[in-house]
Amino acid sequence: MTDIHFEYKSALHRANARDRVEKEEEKRIREGKTAFTEEQYDERLQYYLSRIPYKLLKMRYSSFTRYFGHLKRLGWVEPTGSPFLNHRSFGPPRTAPG
Repeated sequence: MTDIHFEYKSALHRANARDRVEKEEEKRIREGKTAFTEEQYDERLQYYLSRIPYKLLKMRYSSFTRYFGHLKRLGWVEPTGSPFLNHRSFGPPRTAPG
């Protein structure tokens, strides 16, 4: 659940940074300048990602666990058993000798 919370918060940060870059690009275009190149877009995206405080986009862990618990009770979340999603597993899964 901790991993899901972290990924959710990271997705919120990425979406917020993309929105800021797109607004900046729209402003440039309105001013008659060219749109960002792919490299410029990536640089601006990293610029905004590095400046968003972790707590700016609110999703407290306690609220998330309550919300996630509701999803589990509704049957909308199922355990996968995948070692890639388990933060306690290290490295790729072991294959059976064959």
